[in-house]
Amino acid sequence: MPKTSFRKNSDSPIGFFFYMPDPALKQWDKEDKRLKKSGIAEKDRPIKPERDSAYPTKTEIALGLLKDLNSYNKCITLCKYWLD
Repeated sequence: MPKTSFRKNSDSPIGFFFYMPDPALKQWDKEDKRLKKSGIAEKDRPIKPERDSAYPTKTEIALGLLKDLNSYNKCITLCKYWLD
């Protein structure tokens, strides 16, 4: 009978979320870059629109996934390490 090895640590996915950039911010950024390139002063360019909460940032998505992980599996501890 062949030997079977089992891993102690598991690398299975536990949650996912697809990132989608805010279309209004993306359009503003594209237009702002075009205006900067053409030499328009900052005071004459449109102001940056507020972020729509329907389009979370990558950081907000990551924090939400970590909170979900912790709520589903109380035995898993999330640690924070600081590297100097």
